[in-house]
Amino acid sequence: MSTFNLDYEYNLYLSRVGLDKKKMDKSHRRETKRAFMAGAGALLAMMNQVKDLPESDALAVTGRVMHDVKEFWMREATNSN
Repeated sequence: MSTFNLDYEYNLYLSRVGLDKKKMDKSHRRETKRAFMAGAGALLAMMNQVKDLPESDALAVTGRVMHDVKEFWMREATNSN
């Protein structure tokens, strides 16, 4: 079995976006974790649909999602400056 741990991934996410749980108020921590878990849940739902596609189509969908996420964060980085 994998040692994958969603709480660990959440903490990595916080680090990547420059958030410190100790400096966040309770409401901010709660809403941030909710948003992270909603994203994880949405990705799982998408993966559940993709698993039934032919491999080439599944790879295309996965590539498109990766592209969209990358583009979102590129725009965020540009807009925050």
